[in-house]
Amino acid sequence: RAARPSRAPPWRCGCAAKRCAPPSAQAPQAGASTSSALNAPLGEQHLSARAALGGVEELAEPRELRVVGALPEWLAGTYLRNGPGMYEDAAGNILTHMFDGYGAVLRVRFEGGRVWVSQRFLQSGAYKAASAGTMRFREFNTAPTHSSALGKAREVAATVLGAVGVGEGLTDNASVNVVPFGDRTALALTETASGAYLVDADTLATKERLTLQPGDGMPGSLTTAHPCVQRDGALLNFVTEVGLGLSLYRMRPVQRSPARRELVARVALAEPFAPSWMHDFAATENHALLCEWPIRFDMSRMLLGNGSAPTPFDWRGDAPTRLHLVRLSDGNVDTYELPAAFAFHFAGAHEDGEHLHVFGAVCEDPQIVEALALDRCRAAPGEPEHKPIPVASLRRISVPLRRAPGARATMTEVSPPAGKRGSGFAEFPCVNETWRDFGRSAVRYVWALHAVGGSNLGNALVKVDTRDRTAKVWRRPDFIPGEPIFVPRPDGEAEDDGVLMACTHGPDGKASFVVLDASTMEELASCEADVTLGYGFHGTMLSDV
Repeated sequence: RAARPSRAPPWRCGCAAKRCAPPSAQAPQAGASTSSALNAPLGEQHLSARAALGGVEELAEPRELRVVGALPEWLAGTYLRNGPGMYEDAAGNILTHMFDGYGAVLRVRFEGGRVWVSQRFLQSGAYKAASAGTMRFREFNTAPTHSSALGKAREVAATVLGAVGVGEGLTDNASVNVVPFGDRTALALTETASGAYLVDADTLATKERLTLQPGDGMPGSLTTAHPCVQRDGALLNFVTEVGLGLSLYRMRPVQRSPARRELVARVALAEPFAPSWMHDFAATENHALLCEWPIRFDMSRMLLGNGSAPTPFDWRGDAPTRLHLVRLSDGNVDTYELPAAFAFHFAGAHEDGEHLHVFGAVCEDPQIVEALALDRCRAAPGEPEHKPIPVASLRRISVPLRRAPGARATMTEVSPPAGKRGSGFAEFPCVNETWRDFGRSAVRYVWALHAVGGSNLGNALVKVDTRDRTAKVWRRPDFIPGEPIFVPRPDGEAEDDGVLMACTHGPDGKASFVVLDASTMEELASCEADVTLGYGFHGTMLSDV
């Protein structure tokens, strides 16, 4: 078994002032939406961040969690989540950005009011090498170190070839997302074509790297870890080839490689040799929307190292955002423009007959990417690296379904106005995907990770009413929650009838799954673990696994 990097106990502060006492061993108090909870100081929150963004241990056998409160009787199913679980390899090489860590898949089983958790590292080539003491690939913002110029030259050559689809020069560290992919199988993903792995949804065993049938005419090494799962279980996704452009495709689940892709459309990019970084995209049953933000891969910086720049991207703030609306039935592409902006994630794509609408967590520029460097995420208040996380607000993007004279795309703010409860940072948006069952013509409610009190990370959860721009906020002081997920109540009677769940970490390093009433944002239960489960990125609820 691979050796785990050693690390200090999570409560050991390490801040310059050495002023933090060990946290209480008592069970945490329930979070709340009261003013006292929302206005509480940041306190020991940095200890929670250091635990969540540190190493995790494997739990190959399910471990039952202690439930404080009461879970709804109807809540049953399996939640899978992917995310970084190791930021230091066996040789002591330290990764520097939240997006760098080696992937670990988490499984949480809800049944009969009880909860079990297990977690295993994804057996990618990058992880196996790191466990043996070698950083094989450049990760998002950390490059391997070399003892000689020849070693650096070999890395650059491999990365160049990997970027154009030759060899394996780009990381296969599938640490970003996990989606359902057929019977009792999930697909773990990152933003490179080589970083796709089949995972057993029951045991979390890595089955194999997913390969593709050759000769499908869709070259490319850059992709997104956010495929859109269609109603029939097929995945809609895209791949980008430097110098050529983007191919949107459909792929049906398989139990073993190779998988077959079906071309849906080709999309011309503004700068083929400096493609846009598109982390996510949106889709309905009839259309896909790809937002070509004016943040470009700087290939020389990516290949040769960052130099003085913190990330391998170039921001073109004077260039427009290009919105590509693709009709899935025939591949027709209509392109619209909006002012420069950037977003990681979308939620709630829907059509009203005239427009496709989707909610995005939109930033004015990509400063948030730099804000997720680990030294900033782990910083304590008062330390130089501690800065409030940049604002990402919820906005409704609307694109005409038919090209006509004067037709244009729009972007409308739906977060609460500045200074109101729920304004400011919102990320990891989610909606009730069954909203159509309530006779609505549009999605009304969006839930998201939120930040209050000048926090450098999300430290609360928010429900936003996009109709009247009001919000309800939940916070447990000193704790760090991750991505929320909405689970609808079977036979629910309203769009917000269900629960909101998220994994949180406290200053003692231990994790808990909080379950909130999604309508009121009041805490129903907290499922307490005795270990760290990691910050994590994205997950999915499988009700039939």
